[in-house]
Amino acid sequence: MNDHTTKLYEISDLIELALTIADEVKDRLCRQWYTAAEVELSISWIATNDIRAVATVEPSLENVQRHVIALSYGMLTQIYSSALEFARFSQPGPDGGTINGTQPLPRRFDMLHAAELMFISGVSFVIYHELGHLNQNHGATRARYGAGSAASISEFQVAGAATLLGDQAAISHATELAADFEALDWLAMRLAPYKGEEFLDHAYLQCAIVSCVMLMFHGGRPARMDMTPSGTHPPSILRMDFWVRAYVERIALFSPQLGLTKGRQEILNFLDDTSFLALLSCLNRLGCMDDPEYQDFCIGSTTHPNYKSYMKSVINIWSQHDDESRSSRRFGGVGSVLYFSDEHRVMVGAVPNRDSWSEHLKLTKSFLQASLAST
Repeated sequence: MNDHTTKLYEISDLIELALTIADEVKDRLCRQWYTAAEVELSISWIATNDIRAVATVEPSLENVQRHVIALSYGMLTQIYSSALEFARFSQPGPDGGTINGTQPLPRRFDMLHAAELMFISGVSFVIYHELGHLNQNHGATRARYGAGSAASISEFQVAGAATLLGDQAAISHATELAADFEALDWLAMRLAPYKGEEFLDHAYLQCAIVSCVMLMFHGGRPARMDMTPSGTHPPSILRMDFWVRAYVERIALFSPQLGLTKGRQEILNFLDDTSFLALLSCLNRLGCMDDPEYQDFCIGSTTHPNYKSYMKSVINIWSQHDDESRSSRRFGGVGSVLYFSDEHRVMVGAVPNRDSWSEHLKLTKSFLQASLAST
């Protein structure tokens, strides 16, 4: 246990903290690219209790003067509510463990401290996710399949609108996964001050709240995965699973610098528990823990009977636009563009890669260097 002074946050506190988070993100990104490019980055707030997040290019794609990210107050309260719910649900039991033998909340955090840190990471994730959409020009990509606006992306489908199906759903799902992937490096960089077990404990909280945010899009079926894409977002369990595995790959690259003694599989198991507990917490809140549909669920793993069919659709449509997303980026990491390995593509029966992993990284680096030179 630590001596961090914590409290239960009210909406006014959440807004104030969110403003601080937004200012830190803006300062970093403006120093890296926006100021030199003479483009304004604006993070604004929508005074509604509805859960909303919108990323917009203004005034147009042809005349980019502003990147605008707007989050609602309802989004802030939902992120904090989910953080509190998870922190309560994952408390260590008398024997130090939790249900199903999972890794409980690390003991260095009390419940309120964990909720505060998770809120900070959750708001940061949403902002970085929206930046990913803007950085990769996803609005224009989606517009080719009938999206309403090439310059704006709304994270929540408008009530009463027809559910997306076919290629329109597939490209929406692909770009959501791409925005998640873009956000991961930015979020992980927030853990730069930590090393060893402390780093992993903070990574645990990050993976937990990202899973909680992804579960906001479950459409009433938290553990579903259909054979083909439908709606605006990928299955929550798949997004959660992809996030943790990508996070572990990133950690593995820097294990010596991070002072980690755990092996890759041990780290994967440790962070997998966060997604699992987030899902169990959600199922418990919805009162469907004993529903037969959820008895043998998996967290988006390749063993799911619908996984191959679903991913074939997503990978095939992404393969028509991944080079555009790569060339559109003006800032960020070289390894932050969604890439599916040759082995993964063969497993699901998808089209092969045009570029090897090393060539993909070289091309990404060249586009970023050209962007910096132009500013």
